[in-house]
Amino acid sequence: MNILKINNTDSLLRDYYQLDEASEKIGCSEKDILWFARERDVELCMEFHDDEYDVSCGLKIDGQMDEFLSNLKYLPRDRNGNIMLSDLSSIRIPDEDNLIDKNGFIRCFISGLWAVDYEYKDLLVKHEGQPDSWPIHFLLTGTPNINCKVILYVNYDEKENYYLFEVLWITKVQIQKFIDIVLCEQKRIKNANKYKSQSEAQKQKHAVPRAEILMAIISLYHRDMRLRRESPAAIADYLFQHASEFWPKTGEPPLSYDTVVSLLRSCMKNTKFN
Repeated sequence: MNILKINNTDSLLRDYYQLDEASEKIGCSEKDILWFARERDVELCMEFHDDEYDVSCGLKIDGQMDEFLSNLKYLPRDRNGNIMLSDLSSIRIPDEDNLIDKNGFIRCFISGLWAVDYEYKDLLVKHEGQPDSWPIHFLLTGTPNINCKVILYVNYDEKENYYLFEVLWITKVQIQKFIDIVLCEQKRIKNANKYKSQSEAQKQKHAVPRAEILMAIISLYHRDMRLRRESPAAIADYLFQHASEFWPKTGEPPLSYDTVVSLLRSCMKNTKFN
C-alpha cells in the first residue's frame, strides 16, 4: 500500500513549491521532507529577488577565476537581464570595476532559487523546521550552465536589521527525487517483511515435523533403553521400522531419512542420554 498521495509529479503544474504546499500534495509531513533532505540529499531552496531589501553576496569559484569571468558573457540571461548560472539561480554583478571583494570572492547580487547547505538542513531537522540561525552558504540549484562548483556567501551584516525571508522551496525535480526514494524504501521494507514472513513460515513448517520426530524417538527410547547406546543412523533405522505406529496414514516419518539422521546428530551433540 502506497503511503503517499502521488507516485510522480505529472499532476504538478509549477516548477517549484513552498515546502508546506509540497507536503500537502505529496501526502506527507514537512518533517518527512526535511529528514530526507538531510539524509538523502534532497535539495531545499530559498528564493531571492534582487530588490532594495537584499544585500550583496560573495561568490566563491572552485576553478580558474579568469576563465569563469570570461565565460559569464556567454551565459543566458533571465527576464531581468541577470546572469543565469543555472536555470533557477541567477546573479547580477553591480560593478565590474569593483568585482572582487576582500575575501577574493565575486561581489554580486542574487535572484531566483538557491539551495541551502547540508549544515542548515541538519539544523532544520534538529529544530523541527525552525532553526535559530541562517545558512552559512548557498549552492546552485536546477540545471547548471557552468562546469565548476560555486559557493555563495550572503553578506548578512551589510545592512542593519537585514532579515532573510526563510520560506523553504522544493523544485518539481526534487519532489520526484523524494517520491522515488520513499517508494524505494517502501519496496525494500515490503520485501524484507515478506522474506521475514516466509522465513518464519518456513521455520514453523519444519518445526512441527521435527517435534513429531523427536517425540516419537523419545517414546521409542522409553520403550527400549538400549537405544541410548546407538548411533543416530541406527536410531533412525529403528524409527523408520516403527513409523506406522506414529504415522499410520503415511506409514513413514514426515522427514527424509537423511534429515532425521542430521536432526539426531544435532540433538545428540549437546545431549547425553543416561
